[in-house]
Amino acid sequence: MTPVRPAVVAVSLAMVAAACGAGGDHKSTAGTTAKTAATTTTTAAVPGSASAPGASTTPVSAVVTHPAAHLVAVRVARQDGFDRVVFEFREQTPGYRIAYATGPVHNTAGQEVTVAGGTKLVVHLEQATGADSYTGPARVTAPGTSQVLELARIEDFEAVLSWVVGVRTEAPIRVTTLTSPPRVVIDVVG
Repeated sequence: MTPVRPAVVAVSLAMVAAACGAGGDHKSTAGTTAKTAATTTTTAAVPGSASAPGASTTPVSAVVTHPAAHLVAVRVARQDGFDRVVFEFREQTPGYRIAYATGPVHNTAGQEVTVAGGTKLVVHLEQATGADSYTGPARVTAPGTSQVLELARIEDFEAVLSWVVGVRTEAPIRVTTLTSPPRVVIDVVG
């Protein structure tokens, strides 16, 4: 029997680890069909959306590798020409994947997470948690808004914090990040 060299074992293990961590949806998307893409910005201009230039219905994502960001606040308010959803963090902004769902949204236990509105915008905040930092409600209503009706937390598990935003229609969105304090901002045109 030929002995296995430690270098061969190390390379094999690294390849297996890389394959296990690459791509794919997190368990939190089980039962959820979402349009996904590896874009980092929205670029399609939407006629009549001068208040939110660059907004589109294309999925948006950004990857980060730093330690988990801690959620401290969730807000929604009407702005001129769009509704703004804000996820505020303590240390830095997390990675994110934001896309409209094409079916029901489920948590990891397989239970459907419902929100008001005809369409659901799924917000996966990666390398993020609200445990021990977010004391706000798991559901946020949006009085006085045009498109956004309600937000609900889907889950907070293994550094993936997921929310669903109930909107009236599949409206164009624009996603930006801000600092001081760190925030992921989603503008829903309408």
